[in-house]
Amino acid sequence: MKKLLVFLNSNILGGAERSIVHQVNLYDKEVVDVTVVIPVVKGESSLKLEEFVREQGIQNIKYLKIPKMFYTLSRSNVHKRFLSILISLFYIFSELKKLDIPRFNILWLNGNKIGFVLYLFAMIFKFPNKVIWHFRDYPSKSYIAKKLWNFISKKRSFSFICIGNSKSVTEEIKLVTDSSVDVLTVYNPVGESFNIKQSDTELNIGVASMLAPWKGQHQVLYFSKLYEKELKALGVNKIKIFGDDIYKTDGNHAGYKEQLLSLKKKLNCSLVEFCGIESPQVIFSESHILIHPSIEPEPFGRVIVEAFKAKVPIITTGLGGAAELVQSDVNGFVFQPYDYASLLKCIKRSIEEKSRITDAAFDQLQTIEDQVKKSLLKVIS
Repeated sequence: MKKLLVFLNSNILGGAERSIVHQVNLYDKEVVDVTVVIPVVKGESSLKLEEFVREQGIQNIKYLKIPKMFYTLSRSNVHKRFLSILISLFYIFSELKKLDIPRFNILWLNGNKIGFVLYLFAMIFKFPNKVIWHFRDYPSKSYIAKKLWNFISKKRSFSFICIGNSKSVTEEIKLVTDSSVDVLTVYNPVGESFNIKQSDTELNIGVASMLAPWKGQHQVLYFSKLYEKELKALGVNKIKIFGDDIYKTDGNHAGYKEQLLSLKKKLNCSLVEFCGIESPQVIFSESHILIHPSIEPEPFGRVIVEAFKAKVPIITTGLGGAAELVQSDVNGFVFQPYDYASLLKCIKRSIEEKSRITDAAFDQLQTIEDQVKKSLLKVIS
């Protein structure tokens, strides 16, 4: 039996955490023994994440203490915190030694931040087996990042695989790694089933993601104000924005939630309602149409495949991984960022053509999940 140690990037139950737990759960438990490592950060709760992991049938859980500074670190301020990062690495390494890592056959690093730390640890302490670095975001393409890759790529004692959660991420990984690295694309499976019970008397539009500028929620506020009359004429009761500033890093999205709330008040957006963090079950029960309004390329867009599963029409800007999932007028609709007139047309068509669009999306999801199973077998072989 292969022993698989999976390191989570965060102690918060987000899309990346849901995805990796569902992915490793696809392995035959008679063949692969899975242990999950949850980061522990002072003052932050990981209870919901731990409950989710156990609900999915994974009972082997370990914990890794992470300094709060490192946990809140974002890509935009890495260069300013070099000394603090170095101190954090020494601390995390001392905690990693307590996990008896050499007894595992495979280390699965689920995320860019934890991936960097564990890669260095495995390199320095000459881990002899296999390391999988699963990128949930685009890798940095800075000059320093490329030089660092060139340095550490020559010091490996282990077999190494990089995974991108979309083709767009995979292509970015190839730009910074050397040719010896095996790079695969593995989409995120939905994993869970939904028992959707939607109201027949009201029509709600949903938006679901963490609150951050690149996620584009501000577009929805401007759109709702500009086309309030037309939306009400279509029967739209509410536009529900699900999510929060869940990762609490120090990046350029700090304060965005407050900006959204202030903008809603300033514009007097009567249709918009902020609903906080909810489960996919609640989100899709309360959303008859889902808008995915990102204004920058997304690595994947888990909420898109969840909408496929729930048979809720998806409207997206189609940037990054989203373009690989949604074919406009086939299994969803695509609009350009800030093209509010086009967004209104997409909403109208989503109402009129719901059955055709959602049936095609559900079929597309089956194809995706079949490919995921095949790819995962290759990863641990």
